[in-house]
Amino acid sequence: MSDEFTQLPGINESGGSNVGVTCVAARSALHYHDKEQPTRWDLNVYRGCTHGCRYCFARYSHDYIGSGDFFGHIVAKSNLPGLLHRELSRSSWKKEAVNLGGVSDSYQKAEASMELMPEILKIFIHHSNPVLISTKSDLILRDASLFAQLSVKAEVRVAASIITSNDYLASLLEPGASPPSHRFAMLKAMKQQGIKTYILLMPVLPYLTDTMEHLEAIYQKASKANVDGILAWPLNLRGQVKPAFISFLREHFPALVPLYLGLYDRSEVTGPYLKSVMEIVAELRAKYGIGTIPRFKTGKSDEQQMSLF
Repeated sequence: MSDEFTQLPGINESGGSNVGVTCVAARSALHYHDKEQPTRWDLNVYRGCTHGCRYCFARYSHDYIGSGDFFGHIVAKSNLPGLLHRELSRSSWKKEAVNLGGVSDSYQKAEASMELMPEILKIFIHHSNPVLISTKSDLILRDASLFAQLSVKAEVRVAASIITSNDYLASLLEPGASPPSHRFAMLKAMKQQGIKTYILLMPVLPYLTDTMEHLEAIYQKASKANVDGILAWPLNLRGQVKPAFISFLREHFPALVPLYLGLYDRSEVTGPYLKSVMEIVAELRAKYGIGTIPRFKTGKSDEQQMSLF
C-alpha cells in the first residue's frame, strides 16, 4: 500500500536524526473503541511519532502491527481527508466528538511537510463536528485560524501535554517535541482565539517531576496562559514501557533506578505515593483556581457522557 517514502529530521530508536515517512492509503478514517479514552472515536493521521518520548506507551503498537521503529518510521495516511468527508456525511453519524490523534501526535514533524491537518480541519468545519486534540508541538499554531473557525460551529478543545516547565529536562524526556515554553505560548495564543485550552500533566514522574515546586511551576505558567483545566496523573510502567524507561534512567539519572524498582512492583503507583501526589495537585488546583477537565458535552444523557481525557 506504500506509494511514497521521504526523509525528515527527527528522533529514531538508535539516536539517529533521519526519520522515514511512508505514505499509505488508509481503509477508514475514524476508529471506534469501547473505552472512552477520551472519546470513543479517534482519527490518527500518522502511525509512529517523532517526539521520541522516553515514557511512550504507544510505540509498542508499532511492534504489534509489524511497522518497525515507532520513532524512526512514520506512516502518513495521505487519503484521510476524502475518507473523513465520506464518513462524516453518513446519516448514521451522530456528530460525536473525535479525538485527533489518540495514538500519535497529529502535529509531529511529519505534519510540517505533509500538511494533512488543514484539509482535515476544513472537513470538520464543513460538518460542524466537535473535536479535541492533545499535542506536544507548537506547529498547531499554523492552523489556529481553522480551529477558531470550527470553535464557532462546534466545541473544540486543544490540550498541550506538559509534564515539566523545564526546557532542558523536557529535551531529555521528549527530545523531538517542542520545548514546554513554546507549548505554554501556544496555549496562550489559542486561548486568545477563543478556544478552550487544557494541559495534560501526564505522566507525573516520581522523583523527577513530582515535587510541589516542580508541579507549581506548571500551574503558575498555566495560570498566566489562562488555561481552562489541568489533568494530572502519575507514570504508568506497563508492559515494555518499564524496561525502556528504566534504561533511560540508567543513562541520565542512575541514582533513581533502585527507587523506581522499589516503587513500581506493579505497573502503576498506588497507596501513600499516589495519595501524596494527588494531594499536591488538589492544593495547586485550589490555589490557582484551575480545575480538572470537565466532561465533554455530546448531546447524550449525563450517564452516557464521556470524559475528555
